[in-house]
Amino acid sequence: MLRRKPNKSYKRKIEFKTTSLIVIAVEGQKTEPRYFGMLQEEFGSRIKLQIVVDDEHKSSPQYVLERLLQFKEKQELKDDDVCWMVIDVDGNSKELPKIIKDAKSNGCKVALSNPCFEIWLSLHRGDIKTTDDFVIFYKGKQEIAKIDRAKLTARTIREADILNKINHGVASATLYKNIYFDHIEGAIKKSKKLIAGDKADNFLCEKKHAGKTRVGELLEEIIKKLSKSSHP
Repeated sequence: MLRRKPNKSYKRKIEFKTTSLIVIAVEGQKTEPRYFGMLQEEFGSRIKLQIVVDDEHKSSPQYVLERLLQFKEKQELKDDDVCWMVIDVDGNSKELPKIIKDAKSNGCKVALSNPCFEIWLSLHRGDIKTTDDFVIFYKGKQEIAKIDRAKLTARTIREADILNKINHGVASATLYKNIYFDHIEGAIKKSKKLIAGDKADNFLCEKKHAGKTRVGELLEEIIKKLSKSSHP
């Protein structure tokens, strides 16, 4: 289970190694910054997540990469610091292969969701199964939405009210930590299962990969660095 930041009332001082930096450039202006900001709040000083956000209403993957590379140029990153892009397929499928290639050639990693980041969020308290024709969303064993794979977009996910249905009944559901934090490891397992048959260099851009996400790989790296950063 993931550990939150140490309780201030804990009497024995806990020492930390040099904090690792993970730079995360995101496409969204609200959802992604809130999610990764929640992680920083919960993990505290054990790790540093630098969220690079769109502040000019330029949110396409190309602009996300440009902001990330500009940040790299201005900062003195250490060898163990890493840079990630968190981007969506939705409406960007034609330009993505070149953008991903450029990102990798500049030492950046890519966490892509098809069609959008809400796929990752839905895996915390819900689950997804895919067929040749449909992407099916579940809360427990209950099917809450079945969407034609060819029509799965951020808009159809919102119209189906999927996240609200999955998270219904969660106390203080407006707080991301109450909804998501304790379910991160489960979401990683579910996302890995969805992409189990895909090669590591397949970034899920095609419509046949709708309902999948690689954001779990970013979370795995965060957890790995967390495990190395602290010791009693």
